[in-house]
Amino acid sequence: FKALLFLSSGAVILAVHHEQDIFKMGGLRKKIPLVFWCYIIGGGALAAIPWVTVGFYSKEAILWETYATGHLVLFYMGVFGAFLTAIYTFRMIWIIFFGEEKTHAHKLSGVSYWLPLTVLLVLSTAVGAWITPPLQGVLPESMGHLLEVAGQAHAKHTAEYIAMGAMAAGLILAALLYVVNKGRMLTSFKRSRIGGALYHWCYHGLGFDALYDIIFVKPFLFIGRLLKADPIDKTWYILPKLASAGNKVLSATQTGSLRGYATSFGLGMAVLLVLVMMTVV
Repeated sequence: FKALLFLSSGAVILAVHHEQDIFKMGGLRKKIPLVFWCYIIGGGALAAIPWVTVGFYSKEAILWETYATGHLVLFYMGVFGAFLTAIYTFRMIWIIFFGEEKTHAHKLSGVSYWLPLTVLLVLSTAVGAWITPPLQGVLPESMGHLLEVAGQAHAKHTAEYIAMGAMAAGLILAALLYVVNKGRMLTSFKRSRIGGALYHWCYHGLGFDALYDIIFVKPFLFIGRLLKADPIDKTWYILPKLASAGNKVLSATQTGSLRGYATSFGLGMAVLLVLVMMTVV
């Protein structure tokens, strides 16, 4: 279903002439109905709509494992994530496919358009839950699975009901905020001091973008500036420069004067004789 949503996003971008700002879209369900249903099923799987989408079986399995192993903090963090996912998924679908059309969109057609979307659409329903995981029976069995086999998974339905309740609450809240209230409450809250700060924090990725910039981007650029002059190659350049300097020195001795050569020869022989005498003594 993640692949379905990514591919559907690409189809939306193509339909609206490569526009990627969802607030400049709207009313697309009539122009690209297949993509609309792909978003409904894919978004439903992302929010883990019970029993009819494949996302329910994967997300609930993860939450059940955290609950079964006693990691309740992780479990409720996952439940809160499910609550937020339901809100932003509903918001995304509502803004893109409902309301008035803000950017003219053209219809999409062709087998390369509908075939992959249809395949992923079917697999994102409960049909996808029939697929056997390729590593089943290879990796160690999880605690939740062992409890189910032993008939002791009494709390599994409790974990599922909590997760489904969070998902339903997220969908209801999103419907109230964006359909009934039409976003007016959020707009007024965003204009307040606390709301503005919270909006700024969320809009900038909860501060993670700035954190990545400090930890990864700025050190990388600093190292890049250091290596821009290529100090390694410049170190190796010392060898050819030494060879070139030696060549210039030796070339200066090639004057073509026989008198100079004879004098150099004589001085060289004298030096050798002195060295030999010192060695013998």
